[in-house]
Amino acid sequence: MKLMKKKFIFLFSIFLLLIAFNVEAQRKGEKKKPEYTRSNARFNFFPLFMGRLSANYEYQSNKNSLNANGNWGFAGRWRGFLVASNYRRYFHPKRTSFFLGLTANFSDYYETIEFLDEQEQKQDTKLRGQALLIAPNLGLRIRILRLINITGRFGYSNPFILRYTAGKIEVPNFDLDGYKRDFRIRSAFDGELSLGIHF
Repeated sequence: MKLMKKKFIFLFSIFLLLIAFNVEAQRKGEKKKPEYTRSNARFNFFPLFMGRLSANYEYQSNKNSLNANGNWGFAGRWRGFLVASNYRRYFHPKRTSFFLGLTANFSDYYETIEFLDEQEQKQDTKLRGQALLIAPNLGLRIRILRLINITGRFGYSNPFILRYTAGKIEVPNFDLDGYKRDFRIRSAFDGELSLGIHF
């Protein structure tokens, strides 16, 4: 009886091993789904409202993508640049889809302001600010004819102000903190409204 029990356990174990080997062979033999990869170049219209030109490049692999973009400030007294990298997770890789993302950017801008000194004479000085922003964002990509896409995204977070300085100011009680608050507010937003081409 004990011998029959041992034989049964032995044969059953072999049976389970054969099933396991068969399942593994089928798994390896299955054709893998082709990976979806795409590149995308975009012009971002959103920063134009703040006097900036912006261009983006995106490399997408299935539902994940990495983005790089650069901004150049050109508006009047507001000059400088911004560089950023973004990660996105699309809900659908090949068609119109919402996405969740995370952006990290560094900005370095200066502006020339005018003020009246103690003799009521016009003076000007340069204010320069540097900020680092790490912010989550939510967006929507709209596909048109598999070639063109319109992308919108919005994100917000509290930026790290790395530097904020002013030139020579000979005015008592000059509200530098007020200008610094304005710079912080401008640096807190991450946005995009772009037209792009897939290739």
